[in-house]
Amino acid sequence: MKHKRSPLELRESIQATLEGYRRFDYDYIPFGNNWFIPDADFKYRQGLGGRIVTGFFRTVLQLAAPILLKVVYGCRVVGKENRRALKKQGAIAVCDHMSYLDTLFVRAALGHYRSFHTMAPWNNKRGVGGWFMRHAGMWAFSSNLTATKNLMREMERRLAQGKFINFYAEQAM
Repeated sequence: MKHKRSPLELRESIQATLEGYRRFDYDYIPFGNNWFIPDADFKYRQGLGGRIVTGFFRTVLQLAAPILLKVVYGCRVVGKENRRALKKQGAIAVCDHMSYLDTLFVRAALGHYRSFHTMAPWNNKRGVGGWFMRHAGMWAFSSNLTATKNLMREMERRLAQGKFINFYAEQAM
């Protein structure tokens, strides 16, 4: 009888095979169909109610994330005072994925209220998980030209407000 591999074993096998072929630019994680690509009507900019929910959610993250990161990873942010050199200017940040919690690391460094993060369309989940991600300041890329223009306008607006926009610079994204 043949041993059936677990999803984790299958992903590790696929990853090892791709790495053997030096294909670091290929995204192999099966994402299912619980996501959507933003269309022309997708709202990157939130109304008043959305901003209130976002403020509450970011406050919770600001209080809980440092404790979680310290306990789980033993990390702390060094050099946050260097952000002051930017004053109220916006900035682009670039980070590579290292963990499912890497956005919390970047938020700890950039500030929970000042950072927005881009994500691949398949991370734009439906339901409660996607709702939380969008209110945490996650913006999905889109292949729809109008949605992309809307995203670019929102990025320009946030940079003008002195916010940080984080990009995850991966070839597969």
